[in-house]
Amino acid sequence: MSMTIIYVKSVFPIMNTDKEKPYLIQSWVSAYQGDEKTPFIATPPLFRIEPDSSGTARISYTGAPLASNQEVVYWLNIKSIPPMEKSPENQLQLVINSQFKLFLRAHDIEPLDFDKVKLSKQNKGLVINNDTPYHLTIKHILVGDKRYPFNDFVNPHQEVVLLKENHIPQKVTVQFINDYGATVDKVLN
Repeated sequence: MSMTIIYVKSVFPIMNTDKEKPYLIQSWVSAYQGDEKTPFIATPPLFRIEPDSSGTARISYTGAPLASNQEVVYWLNIKSIPPMEKSPENQLQLVINSQFKLFLRAHDIEPLDFDKVKLSKQNKGLVINNDTPYHLTIKHILVGDKRYPFNDFVNPHQEVVLLKENHIPQKVTVQFINDYGATVDKVLN
């Protein structure tokens, strides 16, 4: 399962459904790729959630100027750390780090216009040209009666080969996921 967060002064809910154990929760924001510094702080950076209860991580924008007029993506990291059991035997303990995509948009960014997203059949396969300032999240690519998953997004102003197939039938549908989680279809005839 994937979750997307579009930053608007966010509070992120965290639940502990375990009825017996408390967990330590560590939260932070990191770069999507590389080691660049992020303009966000997640607070509190470390806190405890009691059994069968919930807490929140607040995501605060530090006000650093945006480098461009397009969407920028980061990771919100939520690490769940279970308590150590007092036992003389060896144990395997799992710490789970969940990552959620966190998108930051400039205030003056133009609205998303799917007419600026072009699909084409070329010798190299099915190509998408994203001429928008947004990251486009693709759910599926439907080619005839076959459904192909696409587990990534297309970066702003990027051209990507979606399918490397020599023969692409007449009708191809690419299903995008919008900000509200709904599916938007783009059809190539």
